[in-house]
Formats: sequence, C-alpha cells, structure tokens
Amino acid sequence: MNLRLTLSLALPLLAVASVAIPRPVDRPSSARTVALTFDDVPLGQGQPGTRCNGEKLLEVSRSITGALREFHAPVAAFITTGNICDQIRNPVLGEVIRTWQRSGAAIGNHGHRHLDPNTVPRPTYIADLALADSLIRDALGAAPRGSLRYFRHPFLHVGADSATARGIERWLDQHQYTVAPVTVDNNEWIYARAYTLALARRDSAMLVRLVPAYLEHIDQAFAFAESMSVRVVGEEIPQILLLHANELNRDHLREVLKVIEGRGYHFVSLAQALGHPAYRRPTQYLGPWGISWILRWSRDSMVWRMDLPKTPEWVEQ
Repeated sequence: MNLRLTLSLALPLLAVASVAIPRPVDRPSSARTVALTFDDVPLGQGQPGTRCNGEKLLEVSRSITGALREFHAPVAAFITTGNICDQIRNPVLGEVIRTWQRSGAAIGNHGHRHLDPNTVPRPTYIADLALADSLIRDALGAAPRGSLRYFRHPFLHVGADSATARGIERWLDQHQYTVAPVTVDNNEWIYARAYTLALARRDSAMLVRLVPAYLEHIDQAFAFAESMSVRVVGEEIPQILLLHANELNRDHLREVLKVIEGRGYHFVSLAQALGHPAYRRPTQYLGPWGISWILRWSRDSMVWRMDLPKTPEWVEQ
C-alpha cells in the first residue's frame, strides 16, 4: 500500500485514540530517568516489500527521530542491516544512520539477519554480527571508531549455554562493544504486528482500539520495572526502555513519550543510564528466555517474579 495513502487513512481514524493516554498514578516526588533504545532500525515487522522501499524506511526513521527531538530525548538506535534489501542498502543505510545521528543518537549493532544464538551455530551467529559491524562502519564513513559502541542481543538471547555466551562475549570485547541491557521490557512487538496487519486491512476499528491498549501496556511495563528495581536493587534505577522501529511507533511515539513523562521521567542517554552501579552487576542466567536485566538480577537474587503485564488475547489474535 502507498505510504501516504496508508497514513491518510489511518491517522484521522486514530485522532480519537491519541487522547486516550493512561492517567499517571503513584508518582514519586523526585524525577525518574529513562534511556530510550530502538531495535530493528530502520524498520522491523513492516508490510511485505518494505525492505526494498527506501522512502518508507527513511520515513519511519524521520518520524521517530522527529518525535524524539520534540521531547529532547536522547536515544540509541540499534541497526539490523538486513532490514534493508541488498539492492538499496548502500545509499539507504547511510542516510538512515545520518537521520538518527542528526538527532544525537548513539548507533548500535543489532546483527544483520537478527539471528537467534539459541538456534544457530555460534560461528554463524558471530559471522552475522561481523557482517553488520562491517556494513555499519562502512556507512559511518570517516566517523571515529567509537561511534559504533553498543550492541543489543537479538531476542535478548545471550546464549543458551556457557560456551556460546562466552564466545559471543569474547567477540564483543575484541570489537570494543558495550552490551545494552533492557530493564523495561514489554510486548510492544505484538501490538506493532497487530497494528501493521490492521493498516494493511484498513481495519479502522482495530486501529482505534489498539493504540490506547498499547499505551496502557507501556504504562504497566514501567510500573513493573519500577517495582522490581526496588525489590531487587533496593531503589529505583535509571531505566532502559526497549522499543522497536515500526509503524506503530512511527505514528504514536509522541503519545508513548507523554505516558513516560506522566510517570515522572525525564530522558537521559544510554551512557548516562549505564553509569548507575546496578548495571555493573553480573548476570548468571543462560537459557531459552529473552528476559530483561531486572528479571535476570531477580533470578540471581532469588526474588524471581514473572507477573509481567499481560497482552490482551484480542491483541494476540
């Protein structure tokens, strides 16, 4: 579907949804801080054919970074280089990265094909990371080597066994990467998939219903992370939010940022968040789940909880 036609159909319908922002409750007197991170840049879970649609890929980046600038929100953008098809990658990847950098974004590596280290051989997985590293560095051009500093594990899987995890760690250390943890994990990707399907079907009723549910889910995800950080660390820490570059956030990131501000947060860089001592805590968990660092720490501290915010069945369907 033509992007402008899609937006012209969807956005007027969503005007009602845009005001349905959850009301903040139980806010602390002191300011909270959060670092925003986006995976799958330039676009994950797009409609068929979007990997080769350079204008749409750039439009997603421009829309998201435009909202971030309005809120003066630092960000880290994790590039999945295979989300751009081979035929257009050379010009488009560079412009995508420059779009994020113009908003002051830190650039990170999120793999080339978003492989799962739990299901592919370790050499295959590391080769995929190396390819993404090479493509991103080529697109960065003359930028200092430190411009590519962060790595985000696809699926938040660090490896199902110690040999795999240690092998990946060694490669990351050799290439001077800092792992970007996540504390505010959520099911945004499910809402985003439902949103993309509704756009494709021109399902206006579903579009209007989805957005408030998504905003409520983000609010609940923050409440859970706040509670768990006190339970596990003893205090609220600078949170790190995982979002994705997708059509849902292209159209509704401003509402998401209002929800976050409503909880008493101001936005900080990933580097600032990682300065808190909690992020120097080691994690022991190896296994099949892609869980947040809050939950990893909770397992290590024997205060394990899994009462995460639920996604309504109608969204999953």
